[in-house]
Amino acid sequence: MRVSSRVRLKTLVVGVPLVALAAVSCAGSESEGPPRDSTTTGGSPGTGTGTTGGTTSTGGTVTGTGGTTIPGNGGTGNTGTGGVEIPGGSGSGGAGGAPTPGNGGAPPANGGMAGMPPVGNGGTAGIGGSDPTGTGGDSAGMTGSGGTPPSTGNDPPGYWRSGDWHGCVWTGIDTVEGSTTKITPQDFTSQPAGGPYCVSGTVHGDYKSVSLLGFNLAEPPEGADCSYKPVDINAPGPPAVNIASSGAAGIAVNFAKKTGATLRIQIQGPNGAKDENDRWCYTITDPSGPILAKFSDFNTKCWDGTGNDYAGEPISAIVFTVPGVMGTQEQFDYCVQGFALGNSPDDAPEGGSSGPLTGRIGGPGSRDLDFQRVKVKAGGKSYIIQNNNWGNPDGTDQTIEYRDNSFTIVQATGAGPGAGVPASFPSIYIGANGDTQGGLFSTSSDDNLPKQISTIQSIQTKFKYNRAGGNYNAAYDVWFSASPPNAPYEDAISGFVMVWLYDPPQNQPIGSPLPEQANIAGRNWQVWVGQRGGSRANANAPVVSYVATQTLMEMQFDLLDFIKDATKHGIQPSWYLTDVFAGFEIWDGNGTQGLAVEEFTAVVQ
Repeated sequence: MRVSSRVRLKTLVVGVPLVALAAVSCAGSESEGPPRDSTTTGGSPGTGTGTTGGTTSTGGTVTGTGGTTIPGNGGTGNTGTGGVEIPGGSGSGGAGGAPTPGNGGAPPANGGMAGMPPVGNGGTAGIGGSDPTGTGGDSAGMTGSGGTPPSTGNDPPGYWRSGDWHGCVWTGIDTVEGSTTKITPQDFTSQPAGGPYCVSGTVHGDYKSVSLLGFNLAEPPEGADCSYKPVDINAPGPPAVNIASSGAAGIAVNFAKKTGATLRIQIQGPNGAKDENDRWCYTITDPSGPILAKFSDFNTKCWDGTGNDYAGEPISAIVFTVPGVMGTQEQFDYCVQGFALGNSPDDAPEGGSSGPLTGRIGGPGSRDLDFQRVKVKAGGKSYIIQNNNWGNPDGTDQTIEYRDNSFTIVQATGAGPGAGVPASFPSIYIGANGDTQGGLFSTSSDDNLPKQISTIQSIQTKFKYNRAGGNYNAAYDVWFSASPPNAPYEDAISGFVMVWLYDPPQNQPIGSPLPEQANIAGRNWQVWVGQRGGSRANANAPVVSYVATQTLMEMQFDLLDFIKDATKHGIQPSWYLTDVFAGFEIWDGNGTQGLAVEEFTAVVQ
């Protein structure tokens, strides 16, 4: 008997420990924000949940449609400055939470320090309730208003000037015991002034770990030493400037990344080394610049927005940080090409192209790796790639490598838990399901979703993969909601459409086949119709699946043609399209090494 495919929900909450920073040149402590899921004593419980690919056997074992598993955001304990570390509580479905890293301190002007540990060299663990991401570090802006003034001739190596901003450019790393964090170069004393400022390396596999690239804003050249040096937690911070008085909406940044590692901006006041409320962070949600980081979006807890908003306080440094990921080394490689006060991304300095975005997600280790995601960009559109090893994460591991809007499975072990449930659903998608981390894992900025079916003009899409023949399908999973979602969602709220390009002999969609085939996009399809099933609120949601009568290795078509046909079988024209996935529901990972989505695009008009 063949078994059908659908998605099962999963909740994951993971704790976040402290972050400690190491030596920085000329300045530096940093805010290491908590991971997307964290729960600590004194914090709030995890709230986010995610969807995962699942199955329903013909005998009635139901799971959810092949979707995504997004770990939820748990509450986090505080690791701010001047506090006492609180042991983490446990989140629903996840490991016991640990306190999140505190905000890092600010380094001094003139050859200053990196801040003090534990978070961003400047934060100590806080005592409950809040979970500031360490945001220490002094930095200088790259392109202020009015152009770049000439050097007086006394600027030390590694010093930069841009408009009225000037000071050392510096780097820093965490001081976590046993940390393997590395950053290259350590300083910019041997490089020409003016940038771009490029760094690369790895961040240790711990939420307490971090790398930093900082710029001081008002550091006098006299006596400044911009070479890399150990932290001096007792040194004063550099002078501050009032960046908010310009009337600009925020900081326009041009940057280029070669990996999908999370990148944050931190602005820090002169007391940031000892006061967690004198530093604010902003998570960059776009894979490439230019972007505008609005002052109104900076928060002392930028990972969940529950801290204090930036209110125009004086700033002495701007820092770019890459936080660690529990259980794996996070590779980073990016360039800051320039930044300026501005009102739109167009106000950022011009910069070069970033090239392909590459990297690896997943692997053995923490539960977070099973559900790790990354945002990429192709053709001017954003996509999310997810590892989504949801079916049996305690018994299996999966690793995928990505390159822009493609990915390859490099390692997968074992099978699903049985009853037709897949082991995983590695996939790429557009949409905003699960815990989006404030847009970091959402394509809402350019996907035109959610959009009512009756108003959609077309959904031009392409799905190409490299081989068929194993115990997996190659399929689209399309989600609908009767109204635009007004809260986080982890599953299709009202209905599903699936398009199977490859149908493995052992498995089949939910429901039963209709007696007649459908001819859509110039091909014949076996149509299956059934209900989502299970005990959830959407148990009666219609599931309409189209299975190619002959295996297709590549297809470029208008997905709207399938959706229109599905309105004959329970999908309502008044509903809203929310998400479009493409990938593999894998029932047995053995033999899937090298299986790849070579290209996926989806443009909703």
